[in-house]
Amino acid sequence: MTLAFWLPLAQACNRVDSTQNAADTAVVDVPEPPESVAARQQASNPLPQICPRRPGSTLITTKGIGQAQIGMPLADLNKLCAVRDSALREDEGQPANGRAISVGEGSAPILIFVDEAKRTIRRAASGDPFFRTTSGVGVGSTVGELRQN
Repeated sequence: MTLAFWLPLAQACNRVDSTQNAADTAVVDVPEPPESVAARQQASNPLPQICPRRPGSTLITTKGIGQAQIGMPLADLNKLCAVRDSALREDEGQPANGRAISVGEGSAPILIFVDEAKRTIRRAASGDPFFRTTSGVGVGSTVGELRQN
């Protein structure tokens, strides 16, 4: 096959059809999706998205982590900062009972497991080295540091 054969074929493929309807190329205005319930609630009742960093907000104790204290009503924590829902579950085969909050400018997460019957915090955990005990032990500490402290 020669170039003379391919050239007209390429020109035919690139040709614009003069019978093309203008409606075929019209831009369709897609309506915005409805605003979510969470977005409406946040706009009407703005809560801080991040728990502010204040003294004790990064401290791990036997009673919890920062503002997330064991036995604390979830409603009280929600007054301090926004508690986000999570699909986490504490035990395999159980319904989801996890929540999450973020602390400080770096938005360090704390996972919270809730006693759904009492609506109180049952357990708090974090894998972020931002949180430490009074002696400085936390995620990333060595075994020697753990034994020393």
